[in-house]
Amino acid sequence: MPAKSDSTVILHQEMILRVSHLSSSSRKLCLLLHGWNGDENSMQIFFSDFSEEYAIIAPRAFYPTEEGGYTWAPSFTKWSRIPDVEPKALDELSLSAEKLYSLIPQWIKFFNLNISEIVLAGFSQGAAMSLLLGFCSPNSFNKIACMSGFLPVNFQQRVETSNILNKNILIAHGTQDDIIPIEKARHLHEQLTNLGANVEYCEDATGHKMSLSCRKKLKVFFA
Repeated sequence: MPAKSDSTVILHQEMILRVSHLSSSSRKLCLLLHGWNGDENSMQIFFSDFSEEYAIIAPRAFYPTEEGGYTWAPSFTKWSRIPDVEPKALDELSLSAEKLYSLIPQWIKFFNLNISEIVLAGFSQGAAMSLLLGFCSPNSFNKIACMSGFLPVNFQQRVETSNILNKNILIAHGTQDDIIPIEKARHLHEQLTNLGANVEYCEDATGHKMSLSCRKKLKVFFA
């Protein structure tokens, strides 16, 4: 049964959240993280991909961009194509991931949820956030979707690589992506597999977005 498409925006402790299906019947929680220059509305298109057992929280990122959206890394005020080397990205995204990690238990308590499993899904910069957040703990976040995403160079310096072992990860990417080149996704697939993750990979002839075939895999991945 598809999840309810209706949602609402709330302010909780100075954070804007778009939430859906926050009920006592929800046994799983999905955190949906938007990309650079997005906001709490950007991931709403994916809400219907999750069944009724999922509560959904899509937070607005912490820092404003010059274009009017929001970013998880304050040095990313402008971004047309991800640079090969961004010296501040790893530290800034890692700090944002750690902050989110501390907020999740507060949200579960505030919404009075009875959650047995938490999953993560992110797009672009939000995908990097989902992976870094997922690697904060060895036992939590066992399903992570990385949509048109990446991980900063040398991410192993900021995460405990043993936390990656046995994580179930979906990487979905477009071969025509002019923001995050497909080579980054292919390399990430290899890296995470070598670190012991169970990686599913979907590649399609599209740009910086989810293709229909990869989105079908996303639904199955979280079913």
